[in-house]
Amino acid sequence: MAVGYLDAMKIIVMALIAASALSGQPSRSIGQLPPCRASNVSVPSEWKTIEPPEARVRFQIPAGMQEIQDPKVFCIHGCEQWERGTFKVSVSHGMWGATSFENDAWATACVDKRGQRRVVEMRSTVDGRHTVIVWPVNDSSTQSTTDILLNVQWSEQADDADAEKVIASVR
Repeated sequence: MAVGYLDAMKIIVMALIAASALSGQPSRSIGQLPPCRASNVSVPSEWKTIEPPEARVRFQIPAGMQEIQDPKVFCIHGCEQWERGTFKVSVSHGMWGATSFENDAWATACVDKRGQRRVVEMRSTVDGRHTVIVWPVNDSSTQSTTDILLNVQWSEQADDADAEKVIASVR
């Protein structure tokens, strides 16, 4: 009986330690994010519109991008990728929440209201490689693995304008 009691006490102590560690973490709330900077870019009419099945989201990519049949990106519930040189746009399907992202990414996050949808953007640049994670927030109470996360990457300055247009096109 003493061994069972000690095991139970260890579990309770570990749970208390975990709970106190989590309470020390800053709370992540989309409502507390700053607004993204205003974007006045428009997307050319010849760009291709992508509407992932069941995701209730759409975005546009430049007409010259090629779809990669076997994307070399980590994805659990499916993904697609298009590229043109060093300019890449990837879509990962899954269930996303504020805790899905690394602290460094969340530290740069801002939110934009596009129609009825909130869109969170997280920007980073490492060694000249620009990455913007775009999370079209699913505000419905139903969790779904058909939500998407868009990842836009580029390193050439010539792709700056196209990257901003892809990011701005998410609806």
